[in-house]
Amino acid sequence: MSKMTPGPQKAAANAFQATKAYQATSSGKSPFNQSLSWYPIPTRLVDEVMPRLRDTELRVLLVVLRQTWGWKADRTETGGKVVRDSRGQTKRRDWLSHRQLCRRTGRGSEAVSGAVASLTASGLIIVEDAGGTALITPEERRRCLGRLYFRVGNIGNREDCVGREDE
Repeated sequence: MSKMTPGPQKAAANAFQATKAYQATSSGKSPFNQSLSWYPIPTRLVDEVMPRLRDTELRVLLVVLRQTWGWKADRTETGGKVVRDSRGQTKRRDWLSHRQLCRRTGRGSEAVSGAVASLTASGLIIVEDAGGTALITPEERRRCLGRLYFRVGNIGNREDCVGREDE
């Protein structure tokens, strides 16, 4: 049985939408809904690092970026009340379990472990214990009885980001 192709009207509508998106982009306007949330991605990651990464490594790195630079840090005021930081500060690091990384990347345990090992060895991410001590080897991470905190390593400056709007 052959797959049905879209009719001429559907094809024309798709071409029209693609043209509108291109025109919006070329005119300096974003084709994306401005109410959508987004987070900065360093241009060095896209231009230099991404071509050298394996799929799971890129996925893990993007999750770490999302959980740190893509998340506004809360702060605790006197009295224990947690509030949103009005300065818009992002998190320096965040706790991620191995299970969370597997679920968020859509990859298996072995693939995620290998990606974390490769990314930490290359310095693209840094894994720390609660006290801030870097856990460089897989053995150090396995021996850590507490939470593992992930942060972005050497992938570029915050000022060197794709999608960053002028303020």
